[in-house]
Amino acid sequence: MIEALREFADRWLGRGDATITVPSFDGALKPNQKLEQAEILLECVAPEDWPVVLAGFSAVLLPDAPAYVTVELPDGPLPPPTDPRQLPGELTEGGGYHYYPPKDLVRGWLTEAGFVIADEADADQYWHLLLTAARLERR
Repeated sequence: MIEALREFADRWLGRGDATITVPSFDGALKPNQKLEQAEILLECVAPEDWPVVLAGFSAVLLPDAPAYVTVELPDGPLPPPTDPRQLPGELTEGGGYHYYPPKDLVRGWLTEAGFVIADEADADQYWHLLLTAARLERR
């Protein structure tokens, strides 16, 4: 009788033979650091390169495959261009260069490259885009 009560309590409380836990590791945990250690290939895309980069990105994705892209947003209003060759959104500060493309221009480039925006959000000074490569009919 006591054994039956003990089994019932173990099942009820999830202990003894009724324990449901994740087994402990048998050896040293070896985390995968490949992504953190990977070389950054593309951090800032110049205006003339956006269509080329997106077309190449679209070409390597399977139809309807998801893609995640972020576009950095400025943390305030951008100053007007100071050079006649400069586009709105281009900044040169302290010898560095940065480009904040307008959202409507990015939308056009994405459409032109065959992407469909599945979802989007602004957070942490980035425009987060979840994309799919649209199916294009081959003739």
